[in-house]
Amino acid sequence: MVFFSGTALIFKEIVGVIITFTSGIGWALYMVILRYHLKTSREDIVTLTSYSMMCGSLMLLGATVTVENIVIPSLNVWFIILWLSIVDTALAFTLWNHALKIQELTSRQYYRILCSFK
Repeated sequence: MVFFSGTALIFKEIVGVIITFTSGIGWALYMVILRYHLKTSREDIVTLTSYSMMCGSLMLLGATVTVENIVIPSLNVWFIILWLSIVDTALAFTLWNHALKIQELTSRQYYRILCSFK
């Protein structure tokens, strides 16, 4: 498989291929389950987003502990982590979940939204 830049996609690292494939399936399941839950649940969007962020954080923490040594970051790094977690992740997911709740989107509209971020 060759992309526009002329580089080839090589499937030598089977672990990376499995992780990538699993993450795609996980993202799709998350979107379907969340969409259903947003339509049927009385919980607000911030609560549902908090649950998903907490589950993802715990999974990443577990993966980090098993693979890497734990390092205590500096204060500057903590501010960067805080900014990325609140603004770039939690706020973006809250807005996305709000859009899922209030609008009936077709697969073509999902594609247009996702392509606008490239």
